[in-house]
Amino acid sequence: KSDVYSFGVVLLELVTGKRAVDASFGEDRDIVRWVADTIAASYGDNNGKSADHLKPLVDPRLSPSSEEYEAMVRVLNVGLLCTSAFPMNRPPMRKVVELLKDRRDMGFVVPPAQCKP
Repeated sequence: KSDVYSFGVVLLELVTGKRAVDASFGEDRDIVRWVADTIAASYGDNNGKSADHLKPLVDPRLSPSSEEYEAMVRVLNVGLLCTSAFPMNRPPMRKVVELLKDRRDMGFVVPPAQCKP
């Protein structure tokens, strides 16, 4: 399960363009906490109806099309699943691969309350 966690961190790094530990996150925060907190802070603003509130999480050097943006939201979701605070909630790598390959809308698979340890 630690390999799944590490893979989740890499996924979050890919989408955000940030390192796992970055001074911009604030003291005692890593990328997992920063992503989870950002989602939690903005989740209620649109009642989870749109992924637009995740735009601040996407690497500003990227200009994704709407289809690419949806894929990035998928990767963020999978990254958060992989980095669950509870190892038993982390998916096996086989499931991670399935989630990343599946093009159907995942919605928000990780409610913000479950992201925090």
